Amino acid sequence: MAFSEPDLLDAPACPFLGLAVDARTRFTFPHPDHRCSAGPRPSAVAQAYQARYCLTVDFASCDLYRARVPDADGTSGVTGAGMPRIVHVFRQGESLARIAAVYGVTVEQIVAANNLVAPFDVSDGRRLVIPVTPPSTPGAPPAQARSG
Repeated sequence: MAFSEPDLLDAPACPFLGLAVDARTRFTFPHPDHRCSAGPRPSAVAQAYQARYCLTVDFASCDLYRARVPDADGTSGVTGAGMPRIVHVFRQGESLARIAAVYGVTVEQIVAANNLVAPFDVSDGRRLVIPVTPPSTPGAPPAQARSG
């Protein structure tokens, strides 16, 4: 079976997180039966890691996720601006406003990331890039742009 980008569920959680007995099913809370299938074979995930990354929008900053879901240019799961991103598969009945609310971004950010043109008629099955900001480290100074 060839790899295809996974569909994302409503809750912002890693699409590679699933149960040992059924990789397409997961709990909405950390559980010892969760497995990560982003690597070469499903592996156990520490519950603290699940709570911090796998079951939050921060899953996009996980190295295994980023290695498995490359950008359009095939480099990594990071946008050209160095921001992690999520791919959300649009389903009939969804709206950009609802998707934006789920991921904590604005409709305008989704529109810009996907070069959408008004009236924003998005078709069922379209993959939308959801730009997310990386998690910040408390007390860390903001990143400075370097000129080369």
